[in-house]
Parts: sequence; C-alpha cells; structure tokens
Amino acid sequence: MNSIEILFSYPTWYLLLCAAFAGLAAWLLYQKPLFGEEDKRWIRRALGSLRFIFIFLLAMLLLEPLVKNQVRELEKPVLALVIDNSASMRMQSDSAKVAEQIRECIQTLESELADDHELRVFGAADGLNETRDLAYDQQVTNLSKALKGIDDQFENQNLGAVILFSDGIYNQGSNPVYQSRKSFAPVYTVPFGDTTEHRDLILEEVRHNRLAYLGNQFPLLAVCRAKDLKGKTARLQVRQDEKLLFEKSMLIDKEEWKQQVDILLKAEISGMVRYTVTLDILAGEYNLLNNKKTVYMEVIDARNQVLILAHAPHPDLAAMAAAIRSNENYEVSVQYAQTAGEIKWQELNLLVLHQLPSRNYPILNILEQAEKMNVPVLFVVGESSNLAQLKSWSAGMGIQSTVSNANASQGVYNPQFELFKPTEESILALKRFPPLYAPFGVYTPVSKNKVFLYQKIGSIESNDPLIAFSENGEQKIGMVYGEGYWRWRLYDFEQHQNHDASDEIMQKLVQFLSAKRDNRPFKADPLKRRFDENERLLFRAELYNASFQLVNDPDVFMRIKGQDGKEFSYQFGRDQSAYSLDAGFLAPGDYTYSATVNYGGKQLTSNGLFSISPLELEAITTRADFLLLSQLAEKNGGKRYDPSAMKELAKTIKANEKIHTVSYMRSSLEDLIRLPWLFWVLIIFIGFEWFVRKYKGAY
Repeated sequence: MNSIEILFSYPTWYLLLCAAFAGLAAWLLYQKPLFGEEDKRWIRRALGSLRFIFIFLLAMLLLEPLVKNQVRELEKPVLALVIDNSASMRMQSDSAKVAEQIRECIQTLESELADDHELRVFGAADGLNETRDLAYDQQVTNLSKALKGIDDQFENQNLGAVILFSDGIYNQGSNPVYQSRKSFAPVYTVPFGDTTEHRDLILEEVRHNRLAYLGNQFPLLAVCRAKDLKGKTARLQVRQDEKLLFEKSMLIDKEEWKQQVDILLKAEISGMVRYTVTLDILAGEYNLLNNKKTVYMEVIDARNQVLILAHAPHPDLAAMAAAIRSNENYEVSVQYAQTAGEIKWQELNLLVLHQLPSRNYPILNILEQAEKMNVPVLFVVGESSNLAQLKSWSAGMGIQSTVSNANASQGVYNPQFELFKPTEESILALKRFPPLYAPFGVYTPVSKNKVFLYQKIGSIESNDPLIAFSENGEQKIGMVYGEGYWRWRLYDFEQHQNHDASDEIMQKLVQFLSAKRDNRPFKADPLKRRFDENERLLFRAELYNASFQLVNDPDVFMRIKGQDGKEFSYQFGRDQSAYSLDAGFLAPGDYTYSATVNYGGKQLTSNGLFSISPLELEAITTRADFLLLSQLAEKNGGKRYDPSAMKELAKTIKANEKIHTVSYMRSSLEDLIRLPWLFWVLIIFIGFEWFVRKYKGAY
C-alpha cells in the first residue's frame, strides 16, 4: 500500500493567504464583462477558476512544499548458498562428481524455494566471492571467515538461512563451530568428501624464520606424521635447488605416528633462497601431494648496526633498544657517554643520542666524526640536553630556552608528512599514548612535510614539532623533542597485550634514518620479496625529474619472467604522484622483473626478483570432517543434510516460521516543484485560459 503526503516548510495557514491572493487576482480580472455581446457569466467563472488555480499553485510553490511518498516493499528471505571452493573438495575419491552434485543440489533448491526466497550463491576459500563459476582450486579454506563475511554482507537485511556445501576441512582461521555470529539465521550443512582413513605419510609443517644471515646457521623444524604405516621407514631430505643439505631416516613405530625433526642449516648464499623439504613416497600411500614443502628464506649479508649513546641510565634506553631489536635486520648496542668505547664508524648505520650533547658530555669529537662519515643521527631531547649546543648540530631543528621547565606534550600526527607512512592503527594509537616531556621554549620552525608529530599541550595543538627530520648535507638528522618513549611502550602493552604500535613508530624512524640514500631517477619494487600463493602481487614505481621531484607523466611498463621462461607484460597505473600495479596472481616459483620508462629522451630501467611460495595447505588433510559440519549446523539452529536430501531441506526451510518475507515502508521526500506533471498542469491551465480569451476577443 502506497501513500502520498504533502509537507510544507511554512505554517499551513499560509495556504489561506495564497487562496485569498489567488481569489482576489481572479476576481479583479473577471468581475466585469470581457467578451462584448458574447459575454456569458459562466464562461468568466470558468476562466476565473482556471486563473485562481494557476495563481494558487504558483503561490503554494513559494511555500517550498515537499511530497512524502511512502511505499510498502516486500523483501524475500535470502538463502546464502556458500560453497567450499578449495582444492580439497576435488581431492576426494568422488572428486569427478562433486561439481555436478553441487549443481544438482542448487537446481533442486531453486526449483523448490525460488518463488518465495532469494537464493544467492557464494564461493568460499580465503574469503567470499558471489559466483557460480567454481573451479575448486583455492589453496586456503577459512570457513569461519566465510560465515563472518555472510553475516557482514547481509547485516540489517532479511537473511533467512545459510546453506554450507563443504567437506568440513579448514586450514586457516578458527574452528567455525565456535565462531561468534552477528546473525541468528540458521546454518544448514551439506557434506561432501570421503571420511575413510587412508594410509598416508604427511609432511605436516615446516617452521622457519623469515631471515637468516650469511655465514650463520639457522633452524628448520619439520613436523612429520604417518597413518597406518607402522614398520615402514620414512626418509626426510632438505635440498637447496639440487644440492642435498640434510637427510634423516626414521622408523615409523606406531599406526598414528608423529615426529618433529630439528634441522640446522648454514646460510651459504645471500638473497632469496629456496629450500625444498621432502618425505620419500612409501608404497600404498593415498595422497602423494602432502610429502613436499618449499620454504623461502631471505639471507642477508649483515644486520644494520645501531648505537644508542646516552647521557645516563634511563628507561627510554631499554624500551628503544627492544623496539629496534624486534626487527631482525637491526643489531643494537647501548653505551653511556662516560664509559663509551671506540665507535666502529664504518659499520655504524645509525647513532641515537639520548639527552646528548649535555653540559657534562659535549661529545664534540663524536658529533664531528658522525658529520664527517655522514652517519645518520637521531637526537632524543631531555632535561640533561645542552640545547644551545644541540642547535648547532641538529640541522636547523633547535630550541631556544632559558628555563629548565618541560611541557607534557601529546603527539599529533601531521597528515602532510611525506617521508614515510605509518599504519592507521599506529596513527590511532598515537592519539592515546601518554605525553612526552619536551623542553619549554621557542622552537625553530621545520618544513611541514618533514614534521612527523606536532605537540599538543593539554587541549591546545601547537605548531611546535615533537618528532621531525632534517638534513645536514648528505647526513640525515632526526629529532625527538621529548623523553618518555618508554611510557608509550608500556601503555601499548597494557592496552593491547603487545607493542605493535609503539614498536612500529620507532622502527619507522630508524628505518628511514638508516636507509641508504637511493639517487636512482627511476625505481620499481614489489611491496615485498616473498609472496604466498594466494596473495596479490603488488608493485610500486617512482620516477624523479632533475630536481628530484616525483612525476608520473610517462607510461611505465613491466615484464615479469618465470623460471619456465614464460613472460607476462603489464602497464602501471598512476597513483597520486607515483605509480602502482596489481599484477594479480601467479604460480609458485622464482620470478625476475624489469620495469621501463622513457623520460627525458632516455629509457630508464629497474630490475629485481621476487618469489611466490606454494601454500600446499589443502593437501595436508583430505579426510572429510562430517562431524564438524553436524556440530556447526546444530550450534546455529540448523541440521546436516546429505546431497540427496535437498527436497527435505527445502521442506524444512519452508516450515521454519522465522524464515519469511518481511515488509517495510520506504519513505522518500521530493520537492513538489520538481515534479514534471505539475509543470504541465500549470501550462495546460494557463494555456487553455489564454486560448479562450483570445478566441472570444479579450486581451
């Protein structure tokens, strides 16, 4: 049922004034005879009525009337058909029939329920994708994420039920049985797969670090498992390309056998190194895909060396050192000015000076040597800092002060900062972190794009920097204008049970300062050197003009080449002043890339390499878990139905009184003056009146 209501922006009694004005105008126009001998009173009254309506409607439009239109709409209940699109669905003994069975199930449900329900089909793996084109080839199954995705997508909508077609195997995310859901819609499950326990030898997991250092030893932990192979011997091997690095034979002494193998290898070459871990295939094995894993290690020549040199012991020192050490690329040492030993300047990547220079320890020789060697310096200002001396060494980031007072200064992120980008989580955390204690005084202005944080004292945001950067020729200089970083780290752990935000901020400062200057006019890099098989390949490119300003006028092209010789061509898109590329997905393996751009009459090139690691999660477990599907359905008010029982499932859904069509009123407001039919009514009225007047000889 629809309803229409007219609303006014002014009091409705104004309509009486409109009517009075229209009536007076019509009366003045038609009170006397107008048509001579043919004048008839009824004609003048009819024309006067038309003129009255015309003027009244025009006057009414000045009151800005609105038309409120209420329409009752019916919304069918949505049945979300979620289909497990992972590779394990086609690894079962009936894999050839799975796709056809699921199609038949969907057709049966549509024929039984489509009249009163809206059926939506989704593929589920690492996320949700609304499609019926399913290949059952995804390498990840995250059922809890799929259920959450359905609840999120249909929040505040009429979600009637979720029907999950799956083998019950998940290898990422939490157990879906214990998934906390927003929706109260029941979950019905339809099982597929083979629940038979087969003879199998499985390389379940290989644990390893992300980084190793050239010449050092590093550990691997291989988790091996066997079913129904008692008395057999399993042989574990590790290879780097074709070179055998490790071998071990193990007697399988149980029907359900599991063993962890500690492996110690030596990093002999630098770069992204591939290691292949295998278990020899045994006679009678059911699944031959879970005996092998490939892992990638980034082997680097040496850690970046960071020296924290302090005026005196302070809680900041341990907090800063711990934050920097959380990145395995950095090695940190802490010394005090009074007892400092010899500094190995050739190996040093960053010098952190905590409350130095001070009156007791001016460290002139250290400052001079750092400047000479172009070693980046991060100054941390505190009550012991000699501000007058500091001004001479901080590349224009000084403080003029005659008192020793300090302000409790909250950090406020500067969105115009350009040197690096913290995560949104860290930016939000900064708003809640305790203040740093910064000296009271007059701060030398710093270029806005080099101020990371401004100071907020109480409720007043100032233009004084709290963390900023500058340069002294080729030497990078950073300045933290207050002590108390240790409070940030403590608060971070208290609130989140981790140090992620506070550590990230410190690591960003250190990474920017310690990074070697890259003066190449063109560079293109992947966002990381190692991708997982299910990750999109993302690249970023930057092009600089002669003034070292970012430009992105010319087109940038890239070719990616795999180990098998196949090449793929791409063109970068423009992203503000730089370039970005989403290259999608590629098969696991090692790849090289070459990006090119023509600029200034020259062809510029940027080359590199990256690796894609196979996930191999779907092959680890192939035995269907019907019990999990039953538990999931029962916990969420549903039931498990076999693929042959779709008509019974349809009857259950029809009989569920909570799964029904809902109706609601949808209201819309529109200016009456915008309605086209009103314009034509006015034209017809005034046009007809004009025609009759002219026809009768009146003006």
